[in-house]
Amino acid sequence: MLHSGDLVFLFLLMIGVIYFMITYVFRSPSPYGTVKDEEITGPVPKWLNEEGYTVIAEKERTPVWIQIGDDTFESRLYTDYLATRSNQLYVVVVAKRRKPLRYTGAALRDYFLPHYLAYKPAGILYLDMEKQQIEEIRFTVEVGYTPSPRRTWVKYLVAMGVGACLVILLQ
Repeated sequence: MLHSGDLVFLFLLMIGVIYFMITYVFRSPSPYGTVKDEEITGPVPKWLNEEGYTVIAEKERTPVWIQIGDDTFESRLYTDYLATRSNQLYVVVVAKRRKPLRYTGAALRDYFLPHYLAYKPAGILYLDMEKQQIEEIRFTVEVGYTPSPRRTWVKYLVAMGVGACLVILLQ
């Protein structure tokens, strides 16, 4: 049985839950990490600026923790530069003479996929300063179906709405 004020409390509770769900779903951390205030200079940022990119960070060090059973291992992922163009993030990797890039699927995956997974960029720019060449690398990863967090929250919202309607109808 409903008591006086129960329906008002139910709607206020639903509004609060919906508000927190929406702010959780649409809140996204900045993909750019910590952007430095001072201007980044050097031959690579100058070249990227000429190509239409804006360098926002250099020498990024992203910590990575790996857990196997009870053991936790610490590592880090080094990124040369982060750049933007048209409000899209690009990871910039500068070619190293000592470590030439092999153009095979496995080598490209092993070298660039960690950067893609860490930053989810629009693309990865591979800069070869000696050849004066920029190559854009993009990943398309096909995986099995996993429900997105938004779909899961939508199911909860629909269930709450149906429940509220049932409460109103069964008064």
